[in-house]
Amino acid sequence: MRKAVKIFLTVSLFSVIFGTNAFAQEVDNSLCIKGIFAADMEDTEDIISLAVKANIPVRVKTTTMDTIINEDSKGWTKPLIVAWKGDVEQTSDREFYIWGDIISADFQNCSNVSWIEVNNDSLKYLWLSPVGGVEIISAANLLDLSMSDNVYSSMENLDLTKLTRLECLSVINSMVKTIQVASEHLEIVRCYGNAQMTTQAYDDLMCQLPDVTGNAVNGGFVPLSDADDIHLDKILATNAQNAIDKGWDILYDPPHTRISIPTTTGTFSCNSGFDVVEGIEFSLYPNPAKDMLFVDGIEKEQVTIYDVDGRVVKQVVTDGKIDIKDLKTGVYAIEVKNVVKKFVVE
Repeated sequence: MRKAVKIFLTVSLFSVIFGTNAFAQEVDNSLCIKGIFAADMEDTEDIISLAVKANIPVRVKTTTMDTIINEDSKGWTKPLIVAWKGDVEQTSDREFYIWGDIISADFQNCSNVSWIEVNNDSLKYLWLSPVGGVEIISAANLLDLSMSDNVYSSMENLDLTKLTRLECLSVINSMVKTIQVASEHLEIVRCYGNAQMTTQAYDDLMCQLPDVTGNAVNGGFVPLSDADDIHLDKILATNAQNAIDKGWDILYDPPHTRISIPTTTGTFSCNSGFDVVEGIEFSLYPNPAKDMLFVDGIEKEQVTIYDVDGRVVKQVVTDGKIDIKDLKTGVYAIEVKNVVKKFVVE
């Protein structure tokens, strides 16, 4: 039998509330991060660092403990030791939960955590390394997502289209094959060392980057660690001009040095799946959309919706209201009277 594993929760408490009862508020159980420890986890000590607002309680629960962290602090940290048995086989007995109004969660020293499920709209920063995988149910305000050394095959197709406020994304040395993004706020994307990502996957990702030509500083897309990166040939076969035309610099890591990679040689067009055609005036809202998409400016018309590969996924006659509950998250095109526009389902 293995020894007990101790999980340290280091809670940084930001002092943003003054003159209130320190523990007057209850834990918000609608804001949750769920994790699963690996069945074969080693006898090591993991550290989970959380940042929460001062006077905001956080609840931490495993099969061996259930505690409320109530710290009336002004910016210092305090470790919370959570005892954990390292020889539990049942998945339900390896789960842990963290509830509360959490600003950031840092799992960068958690080799025993195999899976993280996020359903917390207060979260702004999430760092995962080497956590095996992640499922983001809801994190509407997430600004920074960093993942590295994630080796589980469940991470192969990474759908981040729900993260519409995301500004910085890092996916490094992982098992990822494809990445989908839909944030118009992206500024930095670091994506290298991902052996299973093909040239086409990188082309697809660059096509999804937002147009930042109006920003004070160009966006930074980082597909290579340095000039000796073993994936150099794969990246040079892309058509980086698709991103450059939208105000992105294609850089070596770290992005703040602004050192550009060599000119790429690919010819892939972002409109290979479908062409955006202008003509009659109509607008789509909301975009990104969920459950229902509204088309303003048309009367009763037949509309066709395509996925990114150009396949027809829905065809209806509508006067401006389209039920899209059956569509998966991702990027789509809608055609009305031979005019095509893009939209995102979140």
